[in-house]
Amino acid sequence: MSISPVNNQRSFVLFWELLGVIPIALAGAMLHFAFEWSGEWRPLAVFAAVNESVWEHMKLAFWPAVAWALLGRCLRPDATLCYWFAKSLGLLMMPLVMGGLFYAYTAALGRNLLWADITIFVVAIFVGQATAAGLLLYLRKTGFRVVAGGFLLAVQLVAFSLFTYMPPHMPLFEETRSGVYGIPP
Repeated sequence: MSISPVNNQRSFVLFWELLGVIPIALAGAMLHFAFEWSGEWRPLAVFAAVNESVWEHMKLAFWPAVAWALLGRCLRPDATLCYWFAKSLGLLMMPLVMGGLFYAYTAALGRNLLWADITIFVVAIFVGQATAAGLLLYLRKTGFRVVAGGFLLAVQLVAFSLFTYMPPHMPLFEETRSGVYGIPP
């Protein structure tokens, strides 16, 4: 029995995307402390958490997932699939799942639990990577998807780059213990 190249490609896509959960989660965990470890070096604030707000924790999944996506694209430069459309939707799923689950459970309990926060972080990464894998396996490139994927990715890159330095005064961006938005004074 032989395995067709199409099945090999599908297996690789699924393997690669789900394997990404591990390095993305580990890199995110490191980025949680990187700003403090750096002596609060302001340029690092783009990638690393600068406070304990929900937004800053969403960043910890986003940037490592972007790096994993770039690495994956380098390994599959000839892919005919709609790569950036699938990846931008997967990247979007991570903060949506993270925020939705966090606010749901903290509303129910009235407080947050560290083990639940870590679990949600990993689950959100898994959902994002699985979303991208599913789309990569079944979607084909179209002009609309190329443009939409590029636009959605650009919006996320701008938001995750900008809102640490200029956060909107909304609960998502507030560190509830201190009331600080963005980089602490």
